[in-house]
Amino acid sequence: MPSYKELSLLKGDENYVFRYTPGGGAGEQQAVLNSIVDCAKNKNTNFDWFDAVILSSKLSRQIIERTD
Repeated sequence: MPSYKELSLLKGDENYVFRYTPGGGAGEQQAVLNSIVDCAKNKNTNFDWFDAVILSSKLSRQIIERTD
């Protein structure tokens, strides 16, 4: 069973969770980033561009930590 990395954000009553397989390569991480952007574009949620910046920054840190 693969291990997953998780990015999460609790905002009001909404909980946003993004999971990816660290060994999945750049394509897996790009898919997570695309999902974060899609959520920021979605007007039916409270997730905004600031939230997207926070989570994409966390994603970058996780990638850097893994490569160190």
